[in-house]
Amino acid sequence: MASHSSIKTYEFLNQSRIESMQFKITHNGQPIFRSECNSTWKGPLTTITLPESTSTVLAACTAQSWGWSKNMNLVLGDPKHNKAQEAASGSELKRESLSEKRYTFAHDGRTFAWSRTHDKALGAHRWGDRDFVLVDESCSPPRVLAVWVNNMSSFKRNPEAVVEWFVELGRELELLSLAAVLAIEDRVRAGSVAAIGG
Repeated sequence: MASHSSIKTYEFLNQSRIESMQFKITHNGQPIFRSECNSTWKGPLTTITLPESTSTVLAACTAQSWGWSKNMNLVLGDPKHNKAQEAASGSELKRESLSEKRYTFAHDGRTFAWSRTHDKALGAHRWGDRDFVLVDESCSPPRVLAVWVNNMSSFKRNPEAVVEWFVELGRELELLSLAAVLAIEDRVRAGSVAAIGG
């Protein structure tokens, strides 16, 4: 695989509560976003907000229907307050494998995928199921854009996760990509908890 140089790093600092998974997202030590994953009566809801204003939702990922549907909806803005915006800016986040290995979504006529990776060259762990690489599948060959590395199951717990960006995506695609991978992380985490408990 070709080498990849990171152009920026987002760090995810755990601020979770019992009822939700929450992260403070920083860049160069400065807070830039806040994320929260909650279970609602319609299923999981993941939101990304400004760090100082949790009422201003920049992007979200929601369940498509009651309960744990296979696919989810990505949207710019707040889906609870603006159904017209959800229809105009939304994209389906499709689970392409039963084991949560690969999710795809479309934006501006291009197809992107968050896929599980164990590629140490990208900083991923050799074992585990919670590291993902973002790929632009509309390119030939597909182009690696970013990697999500989860440190929650390793000895390095601060930060709990990072996203290394290899390409500037633009604000909209970056927000959709973050909402997608956080929703995937929440689903994988919930599945692991259920497996341990069950």
